[in-house]
Amino acid sequence: MVTLKSLIHRLGIKFTKKLAEFYDHPGYQTGNKILTKEIKKVFLCLDFYEDCFEEVKKFKPDVIITHHPFFFGDKKKIRLADPKKANLEERLNQEIGCPIYSFHTNFDKAKNGMNDTLFEFLDWKKEENSDEFLRITNYKNGISTADLAKYLCEKFDFDYVTYNDNGKLNYKIGFVAGGAGNDFSLALDKCDLYISGDVAHHSRLDMKRYSLNYIELPHECEEIGFILGMSKAIKEIDSNIEIYECKKQHPYNLLKR
Repeated sequence: MVTLKSLIHRLGIKFTKKLAEFYDHPGYQTGNKILTKEIKKVFLCLDFYEDCFEEVKKFKPDVIITHHPFFFGDKKKIRLADPKKANLEERLNQEIGCPIYSFHTNFDKAKNGMNDTLFEFLDWKKEENSDEFLRITNYKNGISTADLAKYLCEKFDFDYVTYNDNGKLNYKIGFVAGGAGNDFSLALDKCDLYISGDVAHHSRLDMKRYSLNYIELPHECEEIGFILGMSKAIKEIDSNIEIYECKKQHPYNLLKR
């Protein structure tokens, strides 16, 4: 039998909070936390929000595990500033009662976490000089930025990605999942191309200035990495746990002129 305490503890060893960024808020979020409760059913999602509620209600999980924290900051302030979230929390506690836990940047950086899982999904081999955040792969014969962008669209089933291209082939590819587009300095002097998301205008401009090619992935690609990686980790703890994989990707619409 796996209890809530045991499950969270063992996941915490795999994806230790020590790896979390200083600004992050992983761990227990809300809900009825009974540590001795047996865990038979786990609901996984990138974000827990209103569209997930009916699925949770039908599945009746013992715990919800998300990638992005339900409360990213001070809970009291968020409840006041976001009444819809406060109402969703109240409904969860009244109608379902199970707790929510989040594994965020600690999951991203850990071995077999987000970045490693997506590398495996993309059929890329991780180079030894990869660090805990930046993963690097090598294209021995080089690849154009446009061809790599096309490959990523096909693998993630996206209609488009955006990119900067200096016209040169890429051999060393650096990758950080999620919103690390502004952290491109991680890849300078190491890579020909950097892949991440949520880049600001001036960071994009600076990457051009430093001749670093860039491909921006929609943040929703993390849904694949989180669900695959976390499902595997839970099954390694107890293969009998039933897992509901909630897939609610919401990529942006593309308007063609």
